[in-house]
Amino acid sequence: MKRIPLIVLSACLYLSCNKNNSSGNTPTTQALDTLNNWVKVTNAGFELDDVWFNDIKTGIIAGSNSLFSSTDSGNTWAVIPNTSSFQVFNIQFLDNLNGFVQGTKQLGSTTDGGKNWSLKSISSGNAFTFQFINPSTGYYNDYNKGIYKTVDTGRTWNLIFDGTGKGPNFIFDFLDTLNGFAMVNANFSKTVDGGGNWQLLASNITDSNFKTFYKMQFLDTLTGFCATPTGLFKTSDGGKSWNNILIRETTFMFPHFFDKNNGFCLAANTIYKTTDGGANWTVSCKLGQDDFSGMHFLDINTGWATTFAGFVLRLKP
Repeated sequence: MKRIPLIVLSACLYLSCNKNNSSGNTPTTQALDTLNNWVKVTNAGFELDDVWFNDIKTGIIAGSNSLFSSTDSGNTWAVIPNTSSFQVFNIQFLDNLNGFVQGTKQLGSTTDGGKNWSLKSISSGNAFTFQFINPSTGYYNDYNKGIYKTVDTGRTWNLIFDGTGKGPNFIFDFLDTLNGFAMVNANFSKTVDGGGNWQLLASNITDSNFKTFYKMQFLDTLTGFCATPTGLFKTSDGGKSWNNILIRETTFMFPHFFDKNNGFCLAANTIYKTTDGGANWTVSCKLGQDDFSGMHFLDINTGWATTFAGFVLRLKP
């Protein structure tokens, strides 16, 4: 989530991330980056908000003033024509051709791998995260109202989880067009009919103060991960019970798992790595004077990340 003036909600997030990572005292020395196997490949000179690569060469980043593409693994970037009006901060591709970008009030889509984009408005005006299951069916959460669904590529949206008075955040993840999950005010529910009906499974899992940006990821109907204000929680029984497997207070966190053992978790200025399902974590990369804004991986050894200060980093095998 992002702090450019055009996106007021993102500004609050970025500032709060910095406050939570600050001791409140003037540092005598600057903290150094711990890059390990990561390298800084690009400095855009302005805020970057998310990154996605479809293969080792071809990638997209969302900047504070346009979308940009790379064909050389992120070493150089070119502005994508006709995207200067895009105010977006999340990226998702379904395959090499079909992709989407999302902001609080906009949804962009492409069917040619990102060369050309069409832009639609999001009428509720407070979209926070989104997910498409196929080119037609997608979801987004409105920060104040709940979870919306489209079956026509974003032309129309219907409220499928009314969160009025329950927010301010609605974390969700869908495995397919039927099976989905939602964490609302630290209470967990699931749906088996695409959001038509929701069943509450667990309550008061964690701190309910979901101020800013968190994401959920389910690998199947039993195993899932949910980022929260107090850390990354894991379930192995479909959401009936949860354990905090990465204890850290943060206003910005999301997981990226490949399978039940191997994955990463972004938490503000740090990307953590696990190879045993979260029982143990190592620091994959840690920034000293900046926070991560997005990350994407092709496999456990190959990935990219963006930062609020405008850097693109690459994890190399």
